[in-house]
Amino acid sequence: MTRRDQSNQEGLIWLLTVLFLFASNTSFSQTAATPNLGVVEGVVLDQQSKPIPDANVWAFPEQDMGKLITTTSDAAGRFILRDVPIGKIYVFGFKESEGYPCGFSAFYKMKNDRSWVVVETKSGVVPSDVTIHLGPKSAYLKVTATGEDGVSVPVGYQLDRDDVPGPFNTSVPTDPRLVGVGFINGVMLVPPVPFRLTVQADGYEPWHYGGKNWAGKAGLITLKSGQTLSLAVRLHKK
Repeated sequence: MTRRDQSNQEGLIWLLTVLFLFASNTSFSQTAATPNLGVVEGVVLDQQSKPIPDANVWAFPEQDMGKLITTTSDAAGRFILRDVPIGKIYVFGFKESEGYPCGFSAFYKMKNDRSWVVVETKSGVVPSDVTIHLGPKSAYLKVTATGEDGVSVPVGYQLDRDDVPGPFNTSVPTDPRLVGVGFINGVMLVPPVPFRLTVQADGYEPWHYGGKNWAGKAGLITLKSGQTLSLAVRLHKK
């Protein structure tokens, strides 16, 4: 993992730690909307339209994309977002523990993706018919990286999809409690579509899945939902 990637990752971890703690303390009891602020109600469903309990629901106001409103769905998949600014709101759901990744990155976008919805909030009006459909579920990628001496090496990952802008750079978070980072106990959630993988570490040559032919068909990893690919990567010093 390069110093720049490490710095970016540490910044992301700090931000998500704050968001995680905020979400953990979010009350779910229904209350009246605060004056000049709105309320959004809805449900989180899977591909078979079954409710998903304990799903994370995040919202960003278009007028202030730096402001995040969060909650979780109840046992019936229902959610309530309170104190939402009036105007256009981007709402999306995910549940990494069950294979539904956070779709904030284009790397996780799927065709006919309905995990994102756009809601128009108005004073005194509660949009209560908001439906978020998650899925399909992710696949999983587990990478064990060592140097030529067999000692474990901290690495970063570059993932590319030919059908979306990239690359997507990430690494295993230091705090396993974080949500929205694409990892469960060190195992990476990946979309069930073809993608390419590069493993990087300071002082080592980049490792490409597919070797010298990584830019061609040999470099494509294609997994099905729920499938796990485990890779043992041996890195060589520059």
